[in-house]
Amino acid sequence: GDVYAKLASQAYDKALQIDSANAAAKNKLSLVRDLVVAGGPTGAGTQPAAVVAAAPRMKGLAPGQKIDDFDLLVELGKGAFGSVFLARQISMGRLVALKVSADKGNEPRTLATFDHPNIVRVFDQKRLTERGLLLCYMTYAPGGTLQDVARKVRGTPAQARTGQLVTEAIDESMQKAGQFTGEDSPWRKRMKAAPWPETICKIGVQLAHPYALVINVAG
Repeated sequence: GDVYAKLASQAYDKALQIDSANAAAKNKLSLVRDLVVAGGPTGAGTQPAAVVAAAPRMKGLAPGQKIDDFDLLVELGKGAFGSVFLARQISMGRLVALKVSADKGNEPRTLATFDHPNIVRVFDQKRLTERGLLLCYMTYAPGGTLQDVARKVRGTPAQARTGQLVTEAIDESMQKAGQFTGEDSPWRKRMKAAPWPETICKIGVQLAHPYALVINVAG
């Protein structure tokens, strides 16, 4: 278990070296690192920086509303720079993950240059100049976020944590979006039975691979 935890910690440290000035990356990676701290929060302690720094819901936007070519269905999450919705793109008749943020930066264009199974594919972006908003629409990948996992971790005593926390977070997120979770697959069975140190190592590896790609391309 200690070996798994050490490997995971090294993976997170490596990823944090990518861009020390990228606040969004810092928030996301700090959240993951909180998962590997021995004896970390169990529900009554302080929250990770990524949660504390989360911005309020984008003003005037909520499920049931329409923005440009998109019907907003479910709020999937929110962060320091915007909100992400499960949305229906009207013109194409498809479900997408729609990130709505302030119109600044080139994150959608940057993400679109990378091709990796662990990096969500960006379809395109739209700028709503009159509202000062940037719409980035991407492949919808159901299953929730690391924040969902972190919330369950903080509510579970350290000695009781296993990989089942991950599958429970996935199921709850999919049910929230009105989707069927299906029967247990071999992956789900292995994850449920995995000790917590092994689980966080698996998360670290999945994060480290796409970040390594970013380093290679940028370098």
